[in-house]
Amino acid sequence: MTQVQTRMSRTSELSFNRQALASSQIAVCVYCLKEFQPSRITEWVDEGSGGETALCPFCDIDAVAGFNGEVDSAWVADEHRKQLEYK
Repeated sequence: MTQVQTRMSRTSELSFNRQALASSQIAVCVYCLKEFQPSRITEWVDEGSGGETALCPFCDIDAVAGFNGEVDSAWVADEHRKQLEYK
């Protein structure tokens, strides 16, 4: 998969992602690495005027990204590593 295709499959960033996740086929938590349907997300962090950020329904961490099509596992692994370094 090329870098352009990878960017096209990811539909949201890790923050301010409520609207993008609503139109995503799959959600992935880059902290606990669970994949799930975006409809499973029931808790959101209000980021003020920036929008709302999803909390993972499994680990309650705000580290959820949305994808349409194939999940970019290399990007998820890289973001997972960054999350572990940060926490």
